[in-house]
Amino acid sequence: MDSTAIAVSLIETLMKIALWIITCMLALLWTGGALISANLTSWFAGRVAAGDLANVGRDATPWPQPEWLPPWIDPAALQLFQQWLLEGLRALDALLPIFSSMLGWMVPLIWLCWGFGLIVLLAGAGLLHWLIARNTAAHHAG
Repeated sequence: MDSTAIAVSLIETLMKIALWIITCMLALLWTGGALISANLTSWFAGRVAAGDLANVGRDATPWPQPEWLPPWIDPAALQLFQQWLLEGLRALDALLPIFSSMLGWMVPLIWLCWGFGLIVLLAGAGLLHWLIARNTAAHHAG
């Protein structure tokens, strides 16, 4: 094996390692997002079932702004967001009967979407892995 072939083989190995590290990180982010979404949906379903949806808005509106937040978020924007949240929850309160029947299947739907997304992510990584190997094999042959 000459030095060029060794260098190409080393680059191929490093590219495959980087590909799978990035894939693992994306899979962890995807899983964390699904977990947070499922937990928030379960919490929200519990609040809806208890009839506490209006209380959620009242609890969220007087939330004091932390001292470290003003450099990142304008206090007026936070107040606007809190008001928007309260109005949105009031509007959702009117749709409570529809939500109570829908929330029962939202968590399984979240995990189903997570599974499909993970399959697509792994299939894409597998395809890229194959393309890297194919490209370096063609480089060795040429």
